Amino acid sequence: MKRWLAFLFLTGAVTLSAGCQSGESGEAAAQRVLADGRHTFVGDNSAVGGMLSQLPGSQYVKTLQLHTKEKPYGLTVTYGLNNGQNETSFESSWDAENSEKVLLNNAASLLILIENAEWAELKIETKKPMLLKVTKDELQSLFGEDLSKYADDPEKWKKDVADRMAKGDLEITKFLETHLAE
Repeated sequence: MKRWLAFLFLTGAVTLSAGCQSGESGEAAAQRVLADGRHTFVGDNSAVGGMLSQLPGSQYVKTLQLHTKEKPYGLTVTYGLNNGQNETSFESSWDAENSEKVLLNNAASLLILIENAEWAELKIETKKPMLLKVTKDELQSLFGEDLSKYADDPEKWKKDVADRMAKGDLEITKFLETHLAE
């Protein structure tokens, strides 16, 4: 499990420009990952927040909302400026190409590791806002696998997801086009 989580977060960190990284190396960030994030549930605010803090762009997490009153359960993450942060740095950290990959990586990571989450909505509050809302079923269809299989097999994640994203896979590009909103 630790190996998978380390790989997942390193992969995500690589897709994001240096401006969205916390200044900490990917290896150091991976060492801080929860020992057993796979057993996290939407209702566990502390665990979900801790997991989110390990993903790319974490220093810009403005709000986290857990939707647990009725099924299907999900979560909404908003990335924006927090007190004292530099707007220019924030805007330049979220260029269009990296933002799309980061949002998809983070949404997939959350839906893989939070067992009862069925959907995730991630928003970026830049001058040109971006929104990605996906369901677990949609991602399973896109990647061709039950997402739970990726939790224990980082090589499968690398092959099925990370490599495809890095190569600009047409199916992923089309998926993002249909699921991203401004």
